[in-house]
Amino acid sequence: MAYILLNNRPFQETAFNNEEELEDAVVANKQFIFGPNVVLIDYKRKTGSKLSRNTGIPDGFLLDFTNPKKPQFFFVEYELESHELYDHIGPQIMRFYASFETSKRELQKKLLDVIKNDQKLKEDIQQKISITNFDNIDSLLNYVLFDQSVGMVVVIDDQTEDFNSLLRRFSEAPEVVTIKKFESENETAYHYSTFREGIAESTIVNSKKKTDDKAWDLIVCPAREEGFKHAFLNNDSWWAIRISSGIIPQL
Repeated sequence: MAYILLNNRPFQETAFNNEEELEDAVVANKQFIFGPNVVLIDYKRKTGSKLSRNTGIPDGFLLDFTNPKKPQFFFVEYELESHELYDHIGPQIMRFYASFETSKRELQKKLLDVIKNDQKLKEDIQQKISITNFDNIDSLLNYVLFDQSVGMVVVIDDQTEDFNSLLRRFSEAPEVVTIKKFESENETAYHYSTFREGIAESTIVNSKKKTDDKAWDLIVCPAREEGFKHAFLNNDSWWAIRISSGIIPQL
């Protein structure tokens, strides 16, 4: 059993009751988990052609403006690690990837309708567009859905080795965000990993200044002194490191 000690009070790790509770925790703290450069579209909309068996209802969507020149679109899926990995989580991820290929135009219309009817969401996206070269929300969605590769974010309560083994079976592995719940009496705390963990946050500037492609040609990797000496100095090597799948094409 894991604990967090905060102000001389132990918070005990507690399981989420269901996926809805996990989702509520993430949505309530989205600015910390996803960061200032990301817009979470917290709506469930069916994807996939009516003529296809590959349909699904993602738990939400993300618009990522970390690189203003190349924003990206992601499906969001909330999962509990206790669910069957290969009977539930794996097929769910594959179904979303497949459904997207048959319904891009339909999904675009649904997203435009959602954004149009949510003034706060609309204003948030328009503010982010102001730092890009896109004229409006329609042109932005055209780009992220038709010109860019679409990704997936899996939010899960525990990233086990079994789960990592499942992810390695995908040619395009989803981004992973983990969040754990800790409780002490009537208070709740969360331990979480951020979206695109390890990628330095970009500063949003309210201008249409073009982003230099060379901004992504440097990787800073954290390391412990013992591992650095053993791998880099003694063996002239460096072990495998985790790089966000959305960043790799920009390196």
